[in-house]
Amino acid sequence: TGDYSVRCYENAVSVERKSLDDLVQCLCVDRDRFERELERGMFLEYFAVIVEADFSDLAEHHYRSAMSPESAVQSIIAFSVRYRLPVFFCGNRHYAAHVIQSILSKYVREVTGYKPPQAPPPKYAPPAQVQASRTSCALRT
Repeated sequence: TGDYSVRCYENAVSVERKSLDDLVQCLCVDRDRFERELERGMFLEYFAVIVEADFSDLAEHHYRSAMSPESAVQSIIAFSVRYRLPVFFCGNRHYAAHVIQSILSKYVREVTGYKPPQAPPPKYAPPAQVQASRTSCALRT
């Protein structure tokens, strides 16, 4: 179930990523298959759907299906309640990837308490790097 997970946590957390057209297809033509996937997702500690579009794209019928926007919106609301399903509309593919990464890393941090090690600060910075750093700071202010 889902497209993305974390190694060793595949039975606990998963994220399904959908383009807008794919989501609407899952709400009408492939509804039974999609609902079976959502049912499987209920057995995970966390399962979410990430949409590579804005909610307004759905509401304004910016997809190829004949399904009405009202029906699509009501289906998403029903699924979110029925399956305890967070649905994130992320605007585009790039931001959807960022949100997926954030969800999965936060899951590991929140559930396991794991915090990735931080690199120690450099002990010595050559003068050229120090000068470049000062120049870039001056340009920002």
